[in-house]
Amino acid sequence: MKFLLIVLFIYLGFRIFTRTILPYFVKRYVHKAQEKFYNQNPDVNPDDAKRKEGEVNVKSRPQNQNRKTDELGDYVDFEEVDE
Repeated sequence: MKFLLIVLFIYLGFRIFTRTILPYFVKRYVHKAQEKFYNQNPDVNPDDAKRKEGEVNVKSRPQNQNRKTDELGDYVDFEEVDE
């Protein structure tokens, strides 16, 4: 009789744990993983997934970033070699 009561309490405790406490810990773990992912990948924006289908968003560079062509490097003219 004692054995059945112990098994019943373990079973009920496991059910209560899996229905109430475990989902809380899983939700917390997933939320922390999402935050870590978005911190490591700032280009990925979670708001992009919320946009409607067909909506276009154009991100342009700021106007104050002018590049000088002299700093880009040397131009190399390649010639085709016949073998």
